[in-house]
Amino acid sequence: MGKGGKIVVAAAVVAVAVFFYAFVSAQLSATLVSTVVDLADTRQSTFDAMAQALERGDLADVQFAELSGDAQDYAFVTYTVQLEGLNLFPAEWAVLSLTPAEGDVVIIQGTPQDVSSFGQGQVTATLLTRRDQVQAQRHMWVEYYVLGRAHSAVVSGAQS
Repeated sequence: MGKGGKIVVAAAVVAVAVFFYAFVSAQLSATLVSTVVDLADTRQSTFDAMAQALERGDLADVQFAELSGDAQDYAFVTYTVQLEGLNLFPAEWAVLSLTPAEGDVVIIQGTPQDVSSFGQGQVTATLLTRRDQVQAQRHMWVEYYVLGRAHSAVVSGAQS
């Protein structure tokens, strides 16, 4: 192999290594920017619709506990997280997740978001919890995909 061939091979190896590093280290920065608490009895129609959906089993994959009590016993907590792409590859299908606290009933994740390379976006999720558990500590993270590979980012500024 001549000198030109060796240069081509070396350039290809470097390109593959850079691609592999960028792919493996694909990251999002996730920062909690807002927590809004609405008492469930001020959103009675939403609470009633949620109670019916829970009763039908429509939310079984995001349900943590049974609903017991009336709207005055519960609150909706909506979390908003700012995302920032820290890589050459876009993040796809980003959603906010959390570890439930005692009294948490169900989480409704907002629409999954895509974040362009070095771009920004926001994800939201609304939690139905017992009113006395609004301030409970919860670990939050964002799940997302880069080129089909699952990743997660811990949410900074969240209670943990």
